[in-house]
This record gives sequence, C-alpha cells and structure tokens, in this order.
Amino acid sequence: TIICPLSEVQLGVYLDEKVNNRNTAYSTYSIIDCGSDTSIEEIEGAILSVIDKHPILKSRLLDNDIMPLLICDTNPDINITSDDDISNLVSAFDLEKSLSRFYIIDKNEEKTVFFEAHHIINDAVGCTIVENDLINVLKDNLDDAVDLAFIHASYDSFKSKFESRYERAHEFYARHLADIDEIKQLPNDSKGCEGIVSLPIRGIKESVENFASANGITVGILLNAAFAYTYSSFLCSDKVYFNFTEHGRHEDYARNAVGMFSRTVPILVDCKKDYINEYLKYFSDLHKQWQNR
Repeated sequence: TIICPLSEVQLGVYLDEKVNNRNTAYSTYSIIDCGSDTSIEEIEGAILSVIDKHPILKSRLLDNDIMPLLICDTNPDINITSDDDISNLVSAFDLEKSLSRFYIIDKNEEKTVFFEAHHIINDAVGCTIVENDLINVLKDNLDDAVDLAFIHASYDSFKSKFESRYERAHEFYARHLADIDEIKQLPNDSKGCEGIVSLPIRGIKESVENFASANGITVGILLNAAFAYTYSSFLCSDKVYFNFTEHGRHEDYARNAVGMFSRTVPILVDCKKDYINEYLKYFSDLHKQWQNR
C-alpha cells in the first residue's frame, strides 16, 4: 500500500472541493476506442495492467484532521455498459472510497473505454497517457515500469518550502502583484447569468504557428498575450489580472506520469499600447520571470 500527502497543487483542488462541494466540476475523462475485434475480457485485462502501472489510479483520500493523505490500496470500479451517453457516466466521486473509474462500453460493432478520474489525481496530459497505455497494452507494447511520479511530486512540494527558491517565489509574486488592488474587474451580468461564447476561427493554425515561430515565442504565449490584450480592451484598462494554466511537468519523472501536475498561475499584465513585436517580447519575458521564480 502506498501512502503519501498531497502535493501543493493537489491540495488546492482538494480544499476547493471540500469547501465548495464541486460535484462533477473536477471530473476529468477520456474515451478510448478499442475497436470491434477486442473482447471484453482482453479490455478488462488491459485496464488492470494500466492500473498496476499507475498506482495513483488505486487511490482514495483519508482526511485525518492533520493532513489529507492519498492511500493507494483500492482498485477502481470497472463496469460494463451499452450506454454511451457520457452525461450518464460522469458522476461525483466519493473521495474517501475511490478517485477513478472505468466503463467498458459494448456496442457490439465497437467497444470503447470511458475513463474518469478526479482532478486531484489527474490532468489533461494524464488522460492522454492512460489512453496511450491502454492501446499499448492491447498491442502488447507496454513497458513494465511502475509510475511513482506522484510520490516524487509530493516530496518535492514539501521540500520546496524549506528552499531559497520558495522565498524568491514569494518575493517575486509580492512585487509582481503589488498593484492588484488597482486592477479593474469585469462587472457581473445584470441578470446574474454566466456562460461561454465560442467563435471558431478555422484554417489559421499554420499561420498562428508561423507567426509565433517568427517572433521566437510559443503558440501558448501568443494566445495568452492576445487574451490579455483583448481583456484589457473590455476593461478599458492597460493593466489586467487573470490566471492561466501551465503543464507543471518540468521534472523528468513527470513527463509520462499520471497525476495532477498542472498549475494555475496568477499573472498581471501591462497591455500599454506598443508595437506587436515589443508587446510579445514583454509578455514572453514576463512568462520567463515567473517560470524561473
């Protein structure tokens, strides 16, 4: 049985869940096509192999009033169903019993696996890793290395609080966010409504990639810089504050690991009018500062 405390990023998700009862808001999932020639028994065996490779999938939480602990001693449920309606499969986790589950969806002409895990133990990259590993098992192409990255992440999270870089990070954020009280916020909708507006812009992927490359930045930096500038226009303010997510997999042990490694990073951006290339250089330098904090 593996027992370890939560890392800092895991603890953030857990405390939000504990205080606000997020229901399925922290559910992460993926759907894996297993084809029609694979039997239910083969798929179930493949799932068990993936679980053995990534022990974090066996985890549950124990809150002992001192610190919440991750206990990896329980195989997640593997259910067989013909229902491929995702809305019927996604459900809230009892965090003290299990943090992941699998469904084998048998539709005769095709078989798929629905994998769901709580965000405490999984992120978007982890979903892809589980998907790839399951396919590799079915192809008899999975290595036998056991993924214990979440233990290393927990240790590193604890150890960092006693290192000089922790103080440097605190100083950086204190300096960087010093003006946060002056930053405007978008007013709430007068009717109290929330929503998402989607406006697909098709056929520009290659142009965006070429533009980012020509300016010596990543596509992610370009899109976040564009978001900041757009946000500042809505606020009628040069300075904006928002959070964005980065992968958090900077250590070698986390590259192909299942776990919660992504981090939400606060950033304050000055979108004063400038030439595009100068603004992008400024945003890229800002990104490097907090990355090296």
